[in-house]
Amino acid sequence: MALNKQTKSSTYLTVVGGKISQRVPEGTEGAVSRTLKNGPNEGSEVYELQYGSVSGKISGGSVESGDYGDQISINLEDGKESYIVKLPWNSKLRDAFVKRIPNIDASQEMELVCFPDKQDKSPVMLIKQNGGFVKFAYTKDNPNGLPAPNKKVIRGKEEWDWSEPETFLWDVASSFFEQFEGNIKPAFQEKEKEAPDQFVESSNPLSSDDDLPF
Repeated sequence: MALNKQTKSSTYLTVVGGKISQRVPEGTEGAVSRTLKNGPNEGSEVYELQYGSVSGKISGGSVESGDYGDQISINLEDGKESYIVKLPWNSKLRDAFVKRIPNIDASQEMELVCFPDKQDKSPVMLIKQNGGFVKFAYTKDNPNGLPAPNKKVIRGKEEWDWSEPETFLWDVASSFFEQFEGNIKPAFQEKEKEAPDQFVESSNPLSSDDDLPF
């Protein structure tokens, strides 16, 4: 017979209303309620604890497609605590993380800071590391290889095709997380990049309130 130690469970976190949110049972002290607007449990009431930030060292992650849409999963370790932060791909939160990846030091602890935008209340996310805010590596003025969208005519109407920049960012995120599986650090993380410390609007509609499967 083999004795196996109990593995450490992770706390799942999402961003709702500009706050980092943890789903908890009804009656949990300090929890706020909200009604799900999407997913198979649409209309159900859930309870969440809300936080302004979460910190830890990245220990892994992934970009994945599923029944609830494309998502980014960021695994954080903070001493005895383990977190999995879920970000919807089609959102400003995707840009807030992925467009900073080349400037993130994966060997150091970081802090994800979230708050609602003062004007439209959409979620804003900043990344703090080593005493300062991590700058964007991909901006409009300094794309650093990020392709621009193409305008195409489809059935007589002009539409923007975001497939090239979407694929580029997907590959950046995938390469970043592969290093935690034993692969070498991606080349773009070996370069020093300077970019304006500004928040870049996403090319996609916001969808941070989509229900997630947990």
